[in-house]
Parts: sequence; C-alpha cells; structure tokens
Amino acid sequence: MTTQMGFAEMMQSLHAGSAALDYRKTGRLLREMEAQAGVHVALMGNVTLDLLTPFLRVEAAKVGQMSAFHVSPFGQYMQDLHGEALQRFDPHVIVLLLSAQAMRPDAFERFHQLSVEDRHRLRDDMMAEVEGWIDSAVMRTAATLMVANFPCPASALGVADLSSDYGEREFFLDLNLALLRAVRARPRAMMLDVVEAMGRVGTRQAVDRRMHYIAGLGWTDAMMREFGAVFAHALVGALGAARKCLVLDLDNSLWGGVVGEDGPHGIRVGRGDMVGEAFRAFQLRIKALKERGILLALCSKNNPEDVEEVFRLRDDMPLQLSDMAATAIGWDSKYTGIGKIARQLNIGLDALVFLDDNAAEIAAVRQYCPDVHAVLLPPDPSDYVDILDALPWFEKSRLTAEDRARTEHYALAAGRDALCASCDPMDYLRGLDMRAAIRDAGPADLLRVHQLFNKTNQFNLTTGRPTMGEVEAMMTDPAWQLIVADLRDRFGQLGTVAICALRREGAALHIGHFLMSCRAMGRGLEHAVMNDVKRRFLESDAASLHGSHVPTAKNGPVRGFFDDQGFAAADGGDRTDYALCRADVAFRDCDWIMLETK
Repeated sequence: MTTQMGFAEMMQSLHAGSAALDYRKTGRLLREMEAQAGVHVALMGNVTLDLLTPFLRVEAAKVGQMSAFHVSPFGQYMQDLHGEALQRFDPHVIVLLLSAQAMRPDAFERFHQLSVEDRHRLRDDMMAEVEGWIDSAVMRTAATLMVANFPCPASALGVADLSSDYGEREFFLDLNLALLRAVRARPRAMMLDVVEAMGRVGTRQAVDRRMHYIAGLGWTDAMMREFGAVFAHALVGALGAARKCLVLDLDNSLWGGVVGEDGPHGIRVGRGDMVGEAFRAFQLRIKALKERGILLALCSKNNPEDVEEVFRLRDDMPLQLSDMAATAIGWDSKYTGIGKIARQLNIGLDALVFLDDNAAEIAAVRQYCPDVHAVLLPPDPSDYVDILDALPWFEKSRLTAEDRARTEHYALAAGRDALCASCDPMDYLRGLDMRAAIRDAGPADLLRVHQLFNKTNQFNLTTGRPTMGEVEAMMTDPAWQLIVADLRDRFGQLGTVAICALRREGAALHIGHFLMSCRAMGRGLEHAVMNDVKRRFLESDAASLHGSHVPTAKNGPVRGFFDDQGFAAADGGDRTDYALCRADVAFRDCDWIMLETK
C-alpha cells in the first residue's frame, strides 16, 4: 500500500523533472493507485512492452492523467483485439509498437538480396498488416489508436545505401510515409513518432544492443523516457486535454531588454543579432500556436503606452497586438493580471499556461494561482523554443476550422461587447442578428464534437467526457440522436457551439449530454436547441423527455436549466434527475434567433 510519505515523494519527483526522477520506483507507486486511474491504456506489439510501462505511466501522470495499463501477450497484437481480457479492460487508448525486423525477420535478414520489386512488396505487405490491425481495432473498440512508426536501422551498405535503388533508408522513409497517410485517413488513429524521438536522444544513446538480445526491447532508459514524453503529448491531444491560452511576459521573455529603459528600437528582437534572432524564433513558434487554436495573451508590469508603442513601431516583430486575445498591462501583480485575463476570456485558470523569465513572479503565480501551469524561462533565449516545444499542454490530435479561427472569434467579441454596452440586454440580443442551424451531426463533425465534449465545463449538464470512439458510436448507433447547433451573427461565424445527445429507451428519450461553448452563453441558444428537441420528439414519437444535472465546481451556469425548461425534478443524491411529459411541453421564447435549415 502506498504510504503518505511515498505519495508525497512521488509528487515531488514528478515536478522535479526527468533528470531527478526514478521512473521505476515512481511507476510502482503510481501502479498501487491504479484504482483511481481515469485512463485505460492497452499496449500491443512484438517487443517486450512491460519495460515501457513505468515510463508511460509516469509521463502520463505528469500531464495529470492517472493511467491503468493492459499489456497484450508478446506478439499477439492482432489476437488480443478479439480477446475477452481487452474487452473487460475497455481501453481508452491502444498503443501499437512494432519492430519492423520482428515483423518480417527473414526478409530483413536478406534485405540486400531482395529485388526492388520484392522490397516494394515487402512494404505493401507490412502496411496491409498494420492497416488491417487499425481497422480491426476501430471496429472492435472505442479506443483512440496510437501507432508508432519505424526507425531505420544502420544499413550494412553504409553510405552506398543512399545511392542504391530503393535502399534501406529509402524503404523506411517510404514505409513511414505510407503509415502516416494511413493513420491520417482514420480519425481515431494517431502517429507516435519514434523516429523523431530517437533523433532527439541520438541513435547511439537510444539503443542498447545487449538489452535487445536480453529483453527484446533494445531501448535505453533515455529513449524510454523520450518515448514516454511522446506518448504523454499524444495523450493530451487524444483526450482533448490541451490548455486554452498561453500567457506571456514581455521584457526579456518576448524580446531582449526592458522597453521602459531601452525604448522600442532598443529592445532586441529580429534578424542580424544573435539574441534578437533567438527572440524572433521564439515569437514565430508562439505565433504558430494560434494555428492550433491556442489563445495568446500578455501579462506584463509595464506602462501600457510603452507596450503599445513597441508594437506600433516594431512591425518587424512576428507577433503583434492583434494576435493577442487578451492583455493585462500595468503595475498589478502578475497573478492579478492573469486572473483578469481568465475572466476576460471566460475560461478557468486551469486553462492557462504562463511563461516568464522572473523566478519571483513564477513563484508568486504558483502560490496564488496554483491551477495555472507557470513555467520559468531559462537565462539563454536560444533555449526558449525548446522549452515551448517540450510543453505537452498545447497538443491536439487534429485541427478544426474552429481552432484556426479561435483568436478571430475573441477579436469579434470586442464588437459584440461594444454593442452590449450601448443598449439594454434585449436590444443587444436582437441587434446581433443571430442565425442558428440546428441539425443532426454527421461524420464531418466528429473532431469538433469530441473537442466540445472535452473542453466545455461551464454550460455542461453532466460534464461527461466521451472518447472519440464513443462519439463515433453515438453517431452510428440508432438508439442515439446527436444534435449540434451552428451559430453566426452580424459580426461573423461562431461555428459549431452546442451539442445535445439523446438516447432512446422505449417511449422515453434521455438527454445523455447537453452542452454549449462558453462563447455562445448568454444568447438564448440553449432555448432554441431545447425547443427544437421538444418539437421534433415530444410532439411526435417520444412520450417523455428525461435528463440529469450533475453539479460540479464549474458548471454553475446550468443550475436551474431544466426547471427553466418546464421539467419536473426528482432528488437523485449527487445528481438531480428531471422529466418532462408530452402534455406539459412549453416552449421558451427566443425569437431573436432565426433558425436556418441545412
């Protein structure tokens, strides 16, 4: 049994960083707490996977995911998909790690005697097996599938391999490209980039041939740590656990120097100067996060006029004020400014990551805003890009149109706020000229629907977090009706912002999930969606409509939603159950939203 001291030591080790971490000891402590695990991970392959579990378990815990593991018998990655043990385990994630040489040992032992045509056939044969596994796993489980690619071994031909017709290096490049395309074509599959991980560690430091002969997995601890980190990044993306906003300091964080002392032209950022080049590269990497749908914000102790002057005069900087969804520039404490940013964006503190070069500021944010992930930047700005890349908190399995437009959504909100300030609430709602399309979800909605399930906290009646596979099952199961709502107003598109998932049980219809993005709150869209549900189902085939409210620390805005919609409540302990009969149906007025058909 894990002692309290052991647990405390474990948490200290997790926060100390990998260099000070005993993965095997910490992994054993975490394993004793598997009953608390929220994520089930199955490992399959043709190598000795037990050696990897401590590293995957610890790296998952670092990103807040307590995990339980099922390890398939050696080499039985296809058979185990059909076994009862995997079915009972009910994995959320399945990792497939294959050794190419172990897949086709005879072919690789005589690779250089194979004709070019035989090598092409070998590639196609291996891909057919992997794709068959992926398709079988998609059909038999609801898990997200993480498929590792194949590192290229050192060729016996040396340099000559690169000039050979379809040599070993070209073969593995082609094999991995085919694998990437196969994974990309399947929404529930992801690639685990072993090749890149091995490159970061260094091949000679990543492979231990002696361990390969002894244990069947010739990876060093350094390589297993790096693979664990790759897995943790992928896990954040798979579970939709990315944080929403990166908050940035300015002086000696976004540029070199202090603007109040050096002036807009004295700060260092740009080409032709070593320090300036490093800050420019960092800004470019930050700007790229916008493409992932990550919001950017500034929190700095500075005169607002000085900061505005920098961005106005230094148009050579990659980042501009227009890239920022929120700012807190002034002389308040950083943790106060961060709180203002969270309120301005209507997101929780646990959705923020903060970067600063000042250790005292980082310590204060960690003390007063412990939910914020605060990162101390190192002294050398040339390390900043690597620090940012190592953070797992901004990973997404796939990008949606809403991701790419997220900052623009918040920029348009300023126009809406100005309208709201100039008139009373009803005039504001009517002045938005809102148009909503309420429709059945289709395959093209899978990524966005999964994203909303995993990101929406405030307007979410049950805060259930179905996996992508479970969402996919809802879309195809005739017992479920998955409805989404798209919204636009005179300022622009808000995209798909609401979900209602209904499950049939005889003559009754149960609302399994009802949620709405925070950017659509306060507009009455929830009334339009519920009116549509009542009209479509209670006025036709369903005798009654049922739902539940499960209160959490964050979903206070939905308290009273069912009461407001005319449902009758029954005490359910930790949750409140509600019912609405056909005879009692009443519709909420929301005539300021025009309904469109798609």
